[in-house]
Amino acid sequence: MATTSTSSYARNLHLWTKSDDKKLLKAIADGHTVMDVAEELEREHVSVVRRLGEIDLFAFEAGSEEWVEVMTLGLGGAPLKVVIDWCNATPERLQYAEIEEMLMADFRAEFELAAFHGLYVSSQDVIADLMWLVSQPDQIRLGYSSAVRAIVDRYDIPTPATLKAQVLGLVPATAPWPLAMPATRTTKKTRSSTGRKRTYRKSRSSSSYGKSRRASSARSSSTRSRKSYA
Repeated sequence: MATTSTSSYARNLHLWTKSDDKKLLKAIADGHTVMDVAEELEREHVSVVRRLGEIDLFAFEAGSEEWVEVMTLGLGGAPLKVVIDWCNATPERLQYAEIEEMLMADFRAEFELAAFHGLYVSSQDVIADLMWLVSQPDQIRLGYSSAVRAIVDRYDIPTPATLKAQVLGLVPATAPWPLAMPATRTTKKTRSSTGRKRTYRKSRSSSSYGKSRRASSARSSSTRSRKSYA
């Protein structure tokens, strides 16, 4: 399945303007899908589905049965108006069998797994990780709950990607958090010939000592000169 990276979208994933909302409502009335709206508004697909709840077109909480329904139908390719009518149980809604015929892909198992384990779905790109998690044998899937607990204990966010990494053993269960670079010991530079530390205070004191010795030598030589002339 080909997915579009969120980095290709120029707009911010969170900021929606009134103009964007008007275009979204018009696209819904015209029977457009999530893919159509995402391309027109340069938005990430999951951001479009999430916006449906933010403007009170359909109330749902992340991880709920309603969330599974709207994510499955919306990202599966059903028109947004059909999705909203079905989720709101309006009298003019289509039968579910008719909606299934409109779907280009069925991600129900993937989103049910995400809801059951409390995984955060940030973009459409993570569907590939969800598909991998769903495709694993039962003996591996039985360990998903303990893997999620290990992720939370590590103070990490449980996402499809972090769960996959935990299952594959790519992240140690005892990884330190927050990650800190090892401390480096600072030492003074030493002279290569003697190995002694450079101390500028000593050089300054020796310099003043040298001046006093030169002054004393000058006085002594002056005294000797006067004696010789005498």
